[in-house]
Amino acid sequence: MSFSFSSIHDDAESCVQSSIMHSLDGKRYRHKDVGSLVDSLNDTILDELKKLSDNLKYIVSTTILQSEVDSEESSNTSAKGLSLGGCALFDADSDGALSVQWSNDSMTVICNVYGILI
Repeated sequence: MSFSFSSIHDDAESCVQSSIMHSLDGKRYRHKDVGSLVDSLNDTILDELKKLSDNLKYIVSTTILQSEVDSEESSNTSAKGLSLGGCALFDADSDGALSVQWSNDSMTVICNVYGILI
């Protein structure tokens, strides 16, 4: 098992990317489904990360944004924007973070993962 986030960073990033693709590819943004999509995606990513190393605690945070206006969802045609910021204090030798962005024609997903040595 790995004892630092940096040693699994690339595998963790691949895990997040494949989890997003598997969970969301072909799906369209639907306001009523976003909450369950985020919960399901976070659970899937967390389960996969635990397989990489059980010596780390993980924090997974996912944001799903509507990319286009769907007449079924909204009549608002204004552009959408988002600015996010974050800050963390951790041991750079053992802990780490990554961010993965994925989009289709209907939504944009931003997934942030933090790994902290137990």
